[in-house]
Amino acid sequence: TFITPIWLAVIIFQYNILLGVIFVILYYSATVIIIIYKNSRRKNQLNSCYTRMKNSQETDSNIFDKTQFIDFEPKNKKAPLVSPSLLINKELDKKFNFEIYHFISLIVGVVTFITAYIHFISTYGFLLGVGLGWIPALICGVTFAYIWPGILFILLILWAGSGK
Repeated sequence: TFITPIWLAVIIFQYNILLGVIFVILYYSATVIIIIYKNSRRKNQLNSCYTRMKNSQETDSNIFDKTQFIDFEPKNKKAPLVSPSLLINKELDKKFNFEIYHFISLIVGVVTFITAYIHFISTYGFLLGVGLGWIPALICGVTFAYIWPGILFILLILWAGSGK
């Protein structure tokens, strides 16, 4: 059987809300740990690059002056050279990937909200479903907009483990 987002929402919110909360907490704590790790690695790389540049400049003049870094033709070829265009392209790639993630999250959230709203209208009747069904549908939509990568990962593991 194919598990749709609405049935996952029903399972999480009606039967085991604690499991859903734990999953969200684990997902975001792992995300925060990864961000902290990447930032510390980047800081270490910048420090080592700065140290190498400082050492290469000191071997030339034995005087460390910040104005020497403006020189576009380094006297010592050991200093690392980074093209500004490469840095700009890398930043644009990060921004583009970030925008794609938010676009997919928006689509997942809207589709989940609509299907959950229809489900609650059909389950609880027209008046109660239309009047109050938007609240749990909104909760389901927002939650799935945030946790869809984890759910996709779990579904891929289940699909790979099923042997089909």
